[in-house]
Amino acid sequence: SMKRWLGQRLWVRNRICAETGIHPERVHFFSAHACYMAHALTSSPFQQADVLVVDSAGEWSTVSGAHVKRGQEWQVEPLLEVPFPHSIGLVGSALTTWAGFRASEGEDELLKLAVHGEPIHRALFEEILPALTDGTFRLEKGWVHVEELETAPYGCPLSSRWIEKLGPPRDSRLGWTLGSVDGSSPTAVDQNVANVVASFEAIKFDRVLALCHRLQQQTNARRLCLTGPLAANPQLIRRLAESGPYEHIHVPWETGTLGAAAGAASLVGKEEHKISTKRTQVSPYMGMSLEYADDLAMIPLLKPNKWARFRKRGTQDPTGATVEVTHFKEDLEGLATAVAEALAQGTPVGWLQDRFGDGQGARGRRVLLASAGSRQAWEDIRTGITGQPPYHRPSLVISQEEARVVLPRADLSSRAVCWGQQEVWVAPASRERVQGCLLDDAHLTALVCTSDDHPKLSILLRRWREISGVGALAATPLKEHGTPIATDLAEASIILARTNLTLLVVGDALITKRWS
Repeated sequence: SMKRWLGQRLWVRNRICAETGIHPERVHFFSAHACYMAHALTSSPFQQADVLVVDSAGEWSTVSGAHVKRGQEWQVEPLLEVPFPHSIGLVGSALTTWAGFRASEGEDELLKLAVHGEPIHRALFEEILPALTDGTFRLEKGWVHVEELETAPYGCPLSSRWIEKLGPPRDSRLGWTLGSVDGSSPTAVDQNVANVVASFEAIKFDRVLALCHRLQQQTNARRLCLTGPLAANPQLIRRLAESGPYEHIHVPWETGTLGAAAGAASLVGKEEHKISTKRTQVSPYMGMSLEYADDLAMIPLLKPNKWARFRKRGTQDPTGATVEVTHFKEDLEGLATAVAEALAQGTPVGWLQDRFGDGQGARGRRVLLASAGSRQAWEDIRTGITGQPPYHRPSLVISQEEARVVLPRADLSSRAVCWGQQEVWVAPASRERVQGCLLDDAHLTALVCTSDDHPKLSILLRRWREISGVGALAATPLKEHGTPIATDLAEASIILARTNLTLLVVGDALITKRWS
């Protein structure tokens, strides 16, 4: 690590200036954790709060905690720090590698796997990440080769001690058997992976909860801003809300590097602990709005007969198909009716309404929609369009009115709840109607829509309720597994061409792929 800091990293400013032509005085540097904090604070509604950053590794810290007050500028009082290499995230990266994913690219998969396991290896992770009496923790030596996780391309971070206790890494070429819709039992290897991951997630929660208690005991604060890459964990947020020391928890929409970039922009011209109290205009989602008129004019000219060699394995041969565009213009009710009727027939629908969106508006604009009450509808999306592993589950898109019935315990004033950042409990009487989205027997993540945030989607949910009896749909990102979310019609058209997707809504136009 020291070699890298005294080597190529020492000359980062020079490289930036050389490659961009920017004057050195215009290149600003801020610590990663200061940037995370800045974005969390400027996006929160709080006047004062504790802030906790939980990271894999900043420059020299893996966890930072502070208390902040809003004045002419935010007054930041640092209170807590866990130094590198003592890191929950680095253990998670090692576990990601052991489970057969790429380090730093598969941590989200761990959250989905943990649902299918039991924490029977909890004692082992207590040994790897022992708790300290001051509420922090340390990483015991001999378990993780930390140096292999510092920069890409990553090496193997697993020590012989790890492999001796947990076995060799899972073969990444094997398909997953967890979470099958038909209820078939997973292989022993896959179930063991899920149990190990569940054990790690249990210890992760315990360590974050202890950090929260230590911070809150020093400040007596009632509000928390939680951020950093490890904060993107709906189960952890739910459990902190249920059993943590804070009454209100704010999680910024982007807790990772996008949020840090927005935070860095808000810090320009200021010292790290003098953050402007003005709500920042810098968003992680910046760019041109969706323009699709010209692209739509080209859609009828597409020749599906040419697509056959590009299609995903196992999908329907597009030979003989045609592509049609139906413009609804200002007839949003007509569009909603056409989409709802297709959904009622079990047809998944691609929904592309904008390239970018901030806050609550960021979700529900680039998704695949299906009936929330049908596990088979989700299976059709998974196998015929996205290619996701069977243990993945979609989120629930639900109207605010319906949420009061289906999610009666949910605090609908909480951004974390309404933005799908926190797991929510489903009323027993409603579980069958949303069974396709359930993560376990009783919880899911939800995007709670209002007509202000999602006018077209709200009309669709109302029309869907008239047909199905529930104003909620299953939603997963508009993408194939392992690729970025589609941001424009060209990218969405590739999904239309390669997969079993036959209906795509772009703005107020409905694109249909059909066979004569």
